[in-house]
Amino acid sequence: MYPDSGEDPPTEAVTLEQALALAVGWQREGRLDAAEPVYRQILAVLPDQPDALHFLGLLEFQRGHEDAALEWLARAVAVAPGHAGLRSNHGNVLQTLGRLDEAEREYRAALAAEPALVAAWNNLGVVLHAAGRRHEAIEAYRHALELEASSAADHHRLATLLERCHEYEAAAVHHRAALALDPQHLGATRALGHALSRLGRLDEAAAAYRAWLALEPGHPLAELRLAACGGAPAPARCSDAVVRGLFDQYAGHFDAHLRGTLDYHAPERLADALALVLDAPAAALDVLDAGCGTGLCGPLLRPYARQLSGVDLSPKMLEQAAALAMYDALETAELCAWLNAHPGAFDLLVAADTLCYFGPLADFAAAAAAALRPGGWLAFTLETHTEALDHRLNACGRYSHAPDYPLRVLAGAGFGQLRSQPVVLRRERGAPVEGLVVLARRPATPGYACAD
Repeated sequence: MYPDSGEDPPTEAVTLEQALALAVGWQREGRLDAAEPVYRQILAVLPDQPDALHFLGLLEFQRGHEDAALEWLARAVAVAPGHAGLRSNHGNVLQTLGRLDEAEREYRAALAAEPALVAAWNNLGVVLHAAGRRHEAIEAYRHALELEASSAADHHRLATLLERCHEYEAAAVHHRAALALDPQHLGATRALGHALSRLGRLDEAAAAYRAWLALEPGHPLAELRLAACGGAPAPARCSDAVVRGLFDQYAGHFDAHLRGTLDYHAPERLADALALVLDAPAAALDVLDAGCGTGLCGPLLRPYARQLSGVDLSPKMLEQAAALAMYDALETAELCAWLNAHPGAFDLLVAADTLCYFGPLADFAAAAAAALRPGGWLAFTLETHTEALDHRLNACGRYSHAPDYPLRVLAGAGFGQLRSQPVVLRRERGAPVEGLVVLARRPATPGYACAD
């Protein structure tokens, strides 16, 4: 009855329970060829033995035989519908296959049979979260932690979801609980400062970011966030590494989040302002979308463009832009260096939601002036504040600027026909984010500012 398992086979008969225990042990060790014949021999004698059906189904799934796995598991469920572990494992297989509704059904059946099954509560939370039912997922995770609160990973999972629902106080509690269980938990260490900064508890957030830097010295995002909390001097701009990392992660859901959640309309505000100063679109201009991201400005700029180029730090964002088939050229580069390397190349330069990652703007203004041809237009948006500071790094990690500051910088760089218009750029946590649309023109004659 026993295949070559690397062990001497038993010299006397074994019970069904002993045979199953041997096979399950081999299966957990990854010795599937040893375990499978045991299950099949049991089923040859007892076709409806639920444990053999159950574990043979899991074994087939381990081998990548999805249809066979589901067939064996369905037979096991038909025989033993009240077997909580079976129903939970069936749910795990269905979840892995992306069949979320069926997985939810199995987890709920497992919990009806055994309400204290922690793994089923956690996996139910995973399925509900994947289905976009965040608040139900939070309740499932909370049930799991009420039953067993000894897992740092479980606290961190709940805290992460609470943050996404803007429940920052509760998130901080669970991040701290995770760190109490595992002081080296990197995910909780990274996330605690963000929750505290959202609560305005900046001193505590700074301490959390210092703890992050103790685990990951020199991490660029931790350094930026520490500065944003006032725990270190603010850099002149967000580092290339921070911007690239942020937007590479964000690229897949960037458009949906900005449009659906943040009600973002900076591209349209820029297009409206440009329509007042440019001739009717005639596909006659060389246009640069500076910090183009996924290409939200592309459809609005294309009618003006003979050549439409885009530059961005994030390769993943540029992949999304390329999929639009709207741009003639897309390049991965730091903006100011790229502008300085392309003197006199453009008639129109547009930067939507790009300068919120810059503090001082003098280098950008000089680079933009160099990249524009005489008579070319510059248009951009930025976020504003009312304090008597030219620029400020905010706790969120973005910069805002005094309303008159960009006009002073642009005048100093030789631009004329300066104009700005207050706008609402998007909404964040239900509140409007105030900003400006700014336009400026490079003089048509070198050395002379254009008349206003």
